[in-house]
Amino acid sequence: MSFLFVVLSVRHLKRWLKFNLQPMRRRLGLAAFIYALLHMMAYTALILGFEFSELAVDIQKRPYILVGALALILMLPLALTSTKGWQRRLKRKWKTLHLLVYPIAVLVLIHLWWQVRAGFLLASTMTFILLIMFILRFLPSQLAHRKTSSNL
Repeated sequence: MSFLFVVLSVRHLKRWLKFNLQPMRRRLGLAAFIYALLHMMAYTALILGFEFSELAVDIQKRPYILVGALALILMLPLALTSTKGWQRRLKRKWKTLHLLVYPIAVLVLIHLWWQVRAGFLLASTMTFILLIMFILRFLPSQLAHRKTSSNL
């Protein structure tokens, strides 16, 4: 989860703190995917004991598993298309595809909030950070769009 939030904060760190993680953004994104994959594998091994027949029962007890699995599934195309070759092949569609990182972040927060053992402080802090990043990312473009359309 932390890697994902660092990936989302790269733009803001560069803009306001002059701390440029842009060259590492791809690796950080892949680290977020690998962490999520390892997290799922640990659940499969340690909680399920590789007894996949128990998955349906466990999902009834822990519905946040579905939300986490959906986040991981949505991260897969981002990880697969993270190379410069895919950027060239997909052109503008690559950027559109990689906007999935925002709904993925929301799913990760839902996954976190839904867990009883996840502390309130951690979940509320991560929610606050994500909210600030969303405002900084999307609100300025909305304000600019309103100014442009009001000048017409």
